[in-house]
Amino acid sequence: VWDSDELLLRLGTALNEAGRTIDGIRLGLELRNRERAWDCPLLRVVYPFPYRKLLTARAEELGLDPYLVAGLVRQESAFAPAIVSPAGAIGLMQVMPATGRQLARASGVRGFTTETLENAEINVLLGTSFLAEMLERYDGDVPLFLSAYNAGPTRANRWRRFPEAGDAPRFTERIPFAETRGYVKNVTRNRALYRWLYEDEN
Repeated sequence: VWDSDELLLRLGTALNEAGRTIDGIRLGLELRNRERAWDCPLLRVVYPFPYRKLLTARAEELGLDPYLVAGLVRQESAFAPAIVSPAGAIGLMQVMPATGRQLARASGVRGFTTETLENAEINVLLGTSFLAEMLERYDGDVPLFLSAYNAGPTRANRWRRFPEAGDAPRFTERIPFAETRGYVKNVTRNRALYRWLYEDEN
């Protein structure tokens, strides 16, 4: 006989597999709040990896770490392809329509509209192009890149001059905006967890 925690865990897994990742993740976090210890099955509910083939293939094409991409998507959209932020960013990688239009033009995507960003494949195509461009701009410095992704390049360029730049933990703690500081920490944690949970399956 399954206990209630086991049933909720199975339900969370089923929700994630059905594409209802926001609900699945929420259910996993509720389980954790009921003092269930973190274990691999629970972590996989809270950190699911839908669109794995799509994200991994695109990351490899651009020379990106697929676990960084997954960690960023988990933070940005919880893998919900049609989600829209209060600021108007859309889809898995939360691409702003104006940025998406520029990226679509550069990538040869025809007939771009705002709704185009709800298409998972196109959103990932454009979002990872932007990610690769930004990482190159910041010489592969992930905390600095994540700062720019969250707070904008203007602020990140200013923070780049901090003496702590280049030292990931110290630079992260120096970020003056609590929201951005938390964002960098969360994506960094997500990246490590996705690697730990899924790397052996490749």
